[in-house]
Amino acid sequence: MTAATAIPSHPDDAGRRFAGFLDALPARTAWAAVARMAETQPHAAGLRVIERGGGEAVLTRADLATLATAGARALAAAGIVAGDRVVLALPASRLFLAFYLGAGASGLLPVVVAPSPVPVPAAGRQHL
Repeated sequence: MTAATAIPSHPDDAGRRFAGFLDALPARTAWAAVARMAETQPHAAGLRVIERGGGEAVLTRADLATLATAGARALAAAGIVAGDRVVLALPASRLFLAFYLGAGASGLLPVVVAPSPVPVPAAGRQHL
């Protein structure tokens, strides 16, 4: 993949034309988006979720960053390092968000699969 580079018409125009350019680009990862949102507006709504009982909860942008940090710490404690793939077979939940965003924050590749409807015996899990 190649990136196009704009060439300013005059060297003095470069600073003015590209000021804030990188800040205007969309985030490259989900974690980068969460981190940017948490820095700029931590108390703004980040995500609305429907709880299992049918109620609605609002997670702020700071809440999402906190979940990501907790997920990243848990993954690191398990010995998973940047560049590894991690399979996430969790139901839609705050726990899923923590591990998904934490994986991105840690430089991991989260592989999302539907959780098994039937518990998998320990002998079967070691092959996953």
